[in-house]
Amino acid sequence: MADHQEPGRRLISTGNPELDKKMGGGIPQGSLTLIEGQSEAGKSVLTQQLVWGALQDGKRVAYVHFTDKAHELRVIGIEGDEHAAPRAVAAIRGFPAWSPDGGLLVFATEGESDPHAREKESELWVVAAAGGEPHRIFAGDAVMPSWSPSGHRIAFWRVAQGTRDVWSVAADGTDPQPV
Repeated sequence: MADHQEPGRRLISTGNPELDKKMGGGIPQGSLTLIEGQSEAGKSVLTQQLVWGALQDGKRVAYVHFTDKAHELRVIGIEGDEHAAPRAVAAIRGFPAWSPDGGLLVFATEGESDPHAREKESELWVVAAAGGEPHRIFAGDAVMPSWSPSGHRIAFWRVAQGTRDVWSVAADGTDPQPV
């Protein structure tokens, strides 16, 4: 899996030139990539290949492990720990996002589907990629977090009074404000 550089974004090759071509050159580094399809379509095999290639290139991979009872954020490829089993770093329901320096992950506690159908309001939490205690940075409804390029702020969708808006909060949880 070789890295490709395009103006304005860094891409990681899937190791399959035809797939890279269909994906615009590869997978954007630091992105959330959803692999979906019908049963027996090969999603798991493709994902395993992508993860293996990333680990071979010295990258870390964060993923959500789903079971009937829990959703767990796991990280594999932590420096000095490349051959160890994946580490569980938090119990979550939403999708994680890497900080620009790769040291932290932000995640929502509820999924991103219909905000009116969620069981409860979703909170934002930050956890060290190497593990540790997660800490809450936003207690109001928040989903789909994304770090600013500087790593100082986190943008997210928020539903308040029936309206969905984009907000941001400082990485330490202070200064929440609409965008």
